[in-house]
Formats: sequence, structure tokens, C-alpha cells
Amino acid sequence: MLDHLASGHGHPQACYTLASYYAGSQDSEERKRVPDLLHTAAEAGIGAAWTQLGVLFGSGQDIVEIDLSKSLECYQKAASLDNPQGAFAAGTMWMDGKGTPASTKDFSKALNYFKQAAERGEIQAQTTRIHCQKMLMCS
Repeated sequence: MLDHLASGHGHPQACYTLASYYAGSQDSEERKRVPDLLHTAAEAGIGAAWTQLGVLFGSGQDIVEIDLSKSLECYQKAASLDNPQGAFAAGTMWMDGKGTPASTKDFSKALNYFKQAAERGEIQAQTTRIHCQKMLMCS
């Protein structure tokens, strides 16, 4: 019922918060609502919701089928909204060739995402960026 109130009344932040709550629930019916709630919040421009959708598609969490290409797409959308965690995750997927077309590793794209994440305060992106630069020089 809460999810209908949140999404039906145009409250994307409420959808995101409720999805986060439901994701940790033991109730399978509540957990099934997570993707729709996150998608509502994401479409309204909440970058963290795109990041959480990326996590969901990357792991399945017994809620959705694992789909690494959808996971990457969600992370890239999060990055386009200046979400540092999404940018870091997109960079990691490009560096590892996960979810990318033909499992292609692209250190240049990865480096751009790591740079974006680092500039927005993602600490781990700063060290990963250095590693990626070395990989780019060796390729």
C-alpha cells in the first residue's frame, strides 16, 4: 500500500526510500516491489536509484534475473546524473569487460568513469583510476 501512495503521488524519493526498506525485508511480496519502486525513482532523476538498479541486475538478489548489460546501463545512467557510486561501478564493469558488448574491456571508458567518480568524492575510484591508467598504458 505504501508503494502505491509513494509512486502514485509523484514522490520519487519516497519510492527510493521504500525500495531500500523492502530490499531488506524477509517478505517476498515486498521484495518483488523493489524493481518497480527503484525504476520510478530512477526515471525521476534519482541517480542512487539507478545505482541500486545496477546492483539488483548485477546480483539478482532473488528478485530479478541477473543481466549484466542492464546492470551496466543502469550504472551509466547513474553516472550521467553525477552519482559517484554509479560512475565507479560503470568504470569497474568496463575495466573488467562485464556487461559490455562482447565482454570487451575498455580501459579508456573505465578511466573516464573512475575520474568522474573520484572528482565526486568516491575514494576507491582514486586508487582504481591509477591501476586503470597502468592497464591502459600496457594495452
